[in-house]
Amino acid sequence: MDIRDSNPGENPSPADGDVILGSGASEVALNFIPSPSPNVTSYHVILDETQVIGESVSSLEFQSILAKLTSLKVRAMYYAPGTVTFKEITLETAVDEQGAPGESVGFVENATCHMNYTGLSCELCAKGNNRQLLCSH
Repeated sequence: MDIRDSNPGENPSPADGDVILGSGASEVALNFIPSPSPNVTSYHVILDETQVIGESVSSLEFQSILAKLTSLKVRAMYYAPGTVTFKEITLETAVDEQGAPGESVGFVENATCHMNYTGLSCELCAKGNNRQLLCSH
């Protein structure tokens, strides 16, 4: 993600989250990498439960939020009022060896799926299970 602030000032105070992901009543906050600075315009966020700020969540809780994402909030103002421009926002995904060719990503989760789940990111119900809220018989 590229962010350009037309009125950069001093470095901002630490945020309670630069990106907030929501699913129903559940929300998790993550910070940009690197930390916002007037000299940096390109940032990324690692979508992994170990990166969550504040109250920790399990990998299953984090995967559930990602699977049913309903809101994405991005903090944009860090300095005095000005104009902020977002551009080149992308979401990178990984594929297995049989997947479609594409760019490789810089980070891939090491998913160990909980019972009843399968898939590269534990996003699928295992054979014999179906999804209503969670995968179960």
